[in-house]
Amino acid sequence: MVVKKGVLKLKVYDRIPIASRLLAMSSFEAFCVQANGHGMLPEIRHKDMLICTLEVGKLQNHDIVVIRKNNELSCKYYTKVGKNVFYVSGDHRVMVEGKHWEVIGIVKQILRTL
Repeated sequence: MVVKKGVLKLKVYDRIPIASRLLAMSSFEAFCVQANGHGMLPEIRHKDMLICTLEVGKLQNHDIVVIRKNNELSCKYYTKVGKNVFYVSGDHRVMVEGKHWEVIGIVKQILRTL
């Protein structure tokens, strides 16, 4: 994965078994990534585990999403203004135009590391 300044890099895990009752969604509809960086502070910290849903059809403003362009993953706030879509970092310093990125998941839970 490519790392750019201000972009939160994510590590995708193949399979981490978690009971569906703990997720409040089917575990078949979920995936887990680990945050690697500080671009989404204060909401997401370095090494937090993010439980995400694959269902991306119901995006709302300020949802935290996992987005992909080529082999680069990032985590941003989803923002729609009129017909324009933007992805904004937690500190609002990094914003990318939506048409070049694909939303692959919505963050539903953040597991804080100690």
